[in-house]
Amino acid sequence: MVEIYQKFLDATFDAVFLTRDRMIIECNDITLDLYGYRRDELVNQPTQKLMAPEFHAAGA
Repeated sequence: MVEIYQKFLDATFDAVFLTRDRMIIECNDITLDLYGYRRDELVNQPTQKLMAPEFHAAGA
């Protein structure tokens, strides 16, 4: 499924990440630069990792 979106992820100038069941399954390099993570630190993590702690309960 991720392969379908890969060209979009690579071509956009916006931070974009794909999720499934509130887990990050892929992201583009802009997302990594914006949040300061390496791909292996972000992929397969819950989306809450990108949220400020005070919003974790609302995102659950």
